[in-house]
Amino acid sequence: MKLDYEVYNNYDPEAMSEITVHDYLIRSLGRLEKLLEFLKENRTDVVDSFRSKIIESLSELVAGKGASPFLKEFRVVLDELPLLEQDTELGFLALHFVMGQLNLSEIDDGKAKVLFLDVERGDNLIPYTAITLLVELLGRKSGIELWKGYVEHMAKHAPPRELGSFKELREGMARMGENGGFAFSVHDFDENKFVGRFDKCVVYDSLKDQDDHELAYYATCYTGMTIGNRRDWCVRMRRTQTLYSADYCDELYWNREVYDEPKQPSLEFTGKMVIE
Repeated sequence: MKLDYEVYNNYDPEAMSEITVHDYLIRSLGRLEKLLEFLKENRTDVVDSFRSKIIESLSELVAGKGASPFLKEFRVVLDELPLLEQDTELGFLALHFVMGQLNLSEIDDGKAKVLFLDVERGDNLIPYTAITLLVELLGRKSGIELWKGYVEHMAKHAPPRELGSFKELREGMARMGENGGFAFSVHDFDENKFVGRFDKCVVYDSLKDQDDHELAYYATCYTGMTIGNRRDWCVRMRRTQTLYSADYCDELYWNREVYDEPKQPSLEFTGKMVIE
């Protein structure tokens, strides 16, 4: 196959990312808030046992580690998360853990530059811990199914996204190729459909050292894809494999206003899109 695809190979394990700390914490801790909300509405029988187990897990994860120097300053974030604000012990532990992952050394006007990998760990380690505990409590099949129900709950309550152009997404992919978190290639079939092959990904890196890669997939890739595909936007995406189970991830993106359910390119096709 000739080189009829674009390569974005600026992956850097030391890449930095600028975050607005308050907004980041609301987003990250909001995932646990929504899970508690979902369980209280749908599985009251597991709420207490899940709470006890995640408190135990977070306590172990923060044990022996110094608290972030900014922990007290950002404790007010919990005021915007009613369930975590009411549950003082769990809320503070979750905040302590996430801020510990960020390794903040300086904040300027509410913003901080953080190792990209630490940003993703702060986002993904609590969801991974949560699904692991649900599987422990309910068994693998039931625990995963309950997690899927939670993801649907998240998707239902995700803020609406205005319909935008497919071109906007494609341009965003090009910008993403510059941020150091990914190594990938893109083949454009036309202006409304393209496939991406991802060989390196900071999201995967954030959980690759965890014991259960299937659960790591559900905590990250499955969750993001499901919520993204439920939003009122022109973009749809589908994968057949991810880095959690294969050498690369194949992501087909299409404009749902133009295509219905296009055929996924073969792995033979994407396999030739080598990152050089």
